Amino acid sequence: MKNHSNFKWLTKIYSYLRTSGILNPTDSIYQQQCIVEEFALEHELSVKEFIIDEHKTGLNQNREGFQKLMHLVEHNLVDLILVPFFDRLGRDDFEMSLFLMKLKGKGIECISIVEEKYLSQMTETEIVQVAINASEENKARHKRIMQSTAASLKKGEYAYNKIPFGYSRDEHRKLYVNEYGKIVKDIFQFFLEFQSIPKVVKLLEKYNDNDFGVKLDYGKVYYTLRNRTYTGFIYSTKRTEEGEQYTRDSDVPHEPIISDEVYKEVQSILQSKKRFRSVGSHFHLFSGVISCSECSQFFKGKEGIRYKCEKCGYSMLDKHLTPQLLEYIQTLENPKDFRRSDEYKKETNSIQDQIDELELKYATLNISYQRFIERTFLLHEKLQEIYNYYNKQTLYEDSYTYLINHEKHQRLKEVMLERKLKIVVKKVNYKSFEFKQMVD
Repeated sequence: MKNHSNFKWLTKIYSYLRTSGILNPTDSIYQQQCIVEEFALEHELSVKEFIIDEHKTGLNQNREGFQKLMHLVEHNLVDLILVPFFDRLGRDDFEMSLFLMKLKGKGIECISIVEEKYLSQMTETEIVQVAINASEENKARHKRIMQSTAASLKKGEYAYNKIPFGYSRDEHRKLYVNEYGKIVKDIFQFFLEFQSIPKVVKLLEKYNDNDFGVKLDYGKVYYTLRNRTYTGFIYSTKRTEEGEQYTRDSDVPHEPIISDEVYKEVQSILQSKKRFRSVGSHFHLFSGVISCSECSQFFKGKEGIRYKCEKCGYSMLDKHLTPQLLEYIQTLENPKDFRRSDEYKKETNSIQDQIDELELKYATLNISYQRFIERTFLLHEKLQEIYNYYNKQTLYEDSYTYLINHEKHQRLKEVMLERKLKIVVKKVNYKSFEFKQMVD
């Protein structure tokens, strides 16, 4: 790269370095800094500060280091920015284009050292093309990582970050049972015997005296029982409307801690308990929602099967109240007040397609820079309008009707409390009730 002696008088020189995740080499920042320091030494430049964002995605500008750089730019506190590659500044083509255009408009030089590019010497078309290249490279890189991860998993190499309790990973990334594998086996055996996670936790208290860095609480026991990787193959989970779906990722087995038969038996017990407590039996769905028509006091859940007004003494069986009350609650909503997430995605994807088309036209010189900026700005404004419109509505998946029909009762209770729903219940007889919504 040729020596630009006119840079020597600059004093407000900064360098920006970034890595995007743990998959980057551990010495990536060090290597980037060496590139910048070598360039600075060659051109007799003094870098005031290396601004670093480590393990931060370039797909948005919500990065502490980048925000600091933006502050310096906005307040004219920087003359020159040194980067190893332009894509260290970001991977979103539109945001990166605007940022580089802003630098150029303010007369701030930015040098991509390895690419040997000077912002001051680049045309608007070249700037946009650099941004598009960064975005496309990110997509290609993500695809390569996903393919590489899938291939590793298929060979039985554990490529995920969090290793299941009871396993360790060898130098070939293969799982093997460590000294805590016995505890995992105990968790499954205890649960099959007592069919109660709290009892299992109680039985495991003797292990909590040992210092192995894991607390065997309710959550740890539950997620251990749900982890199918203990059966000898690597599995991943995906949440769907029907619940968690398991996919076997590996073809090569590792040492199992439990058999697949034991795992399936445990899941059957967990599922039966989930169905049993879905409405009323183990938690009171309407606590904090329903009140007495006589004294306005909230009904309290009692013994897992009924609600009682402590002041008046009225009592209602959950099995009689719940079906009628769920039916009434569904009448409180207007379907037009809700938005579906798929409709939102359809509208925003349509606009994003138009933005992509504009970027392609600009990159191939089929549209002027001025027209590109104007039309892109309008499309981003439209995206914001759609977001604002949908943001004022409640997600359909959080409507009472959806939650009731899909038996998502825990979430239903959360939504009712969030919306401060208040319903007065009048007992007609022990099996029949009248309801009235109270509006603050």
